[in-house]
Amino acid sequence: MATLIVKAGPLAGHRFELERELVIGRGTDGVDVQMDDPEISRQHLRIAPRDTGVELEDLGSRNGTWVEGARLAAAITLTRSAAIRIGDTELAVQIEEAAGSGDTAVSDRSDPEATVMRRAPDATTVAPVVAPTAAPPTAAPPAAAPPAAAGPPVPVPAQPFGGLAQGDERRRGAASRLRLPAGITVATIIATAAALVIYFAGR
Repeated sequence: MATLIVKAGPLAGHRFELERELVIGRGTDGVDVQMDDPEISRQHLRIAPRDTGVELEDLGSRNGTWVEGARLAAAITLTRSAAIRIGDTELAVQIEEAAGSGDTAVSDRSDPEATVMRRAPDATTVAPVVAPTAAPPTAAPPAAAPPAAAGPPVPVPAQPFGGLAQGDERRRGAASRLRLPAGITVATIIATAAALVIYFAGR
């Protein structure tokens, strides 16, 4: 069983058992519950009992129908009690909830973008906060191996003092030996030439 209760507005305190479909509005034609609220349209809201809950449909009103603070975009079906506002009038739909009823408060039967309200989770269902586990200590890097001991220095044979001078001396001796035959050859040529000059001059 569901009940419509007027919380604030012209009919505050009135209760309507939702045994059949009701149309709420400011007008007289086709209206089942007339409310003298200037912010309500002539035919504002349709409320109808269903096997699964209570169906709500805004009838194209100027200021809209608000359920739990959200404006209706299409017809919806309430599956548990909810607060409704039309104009300056506040209503409440009370639905007797069966034990073990689901969390869904409003089901949309026509528009996927229509408002869907869900029951807030119980405090007992909130997952406990787990403190972060301390990271294991990082192992110290292995100590570097000590450098290998340097061996004894390799002796380098020293060049004998004056080695270059001795080489130069040998080269100078060889040059001197080559100059002697060359000088004899030149002297022979000069003597031969002088003899020929003397011979031809005497003739």
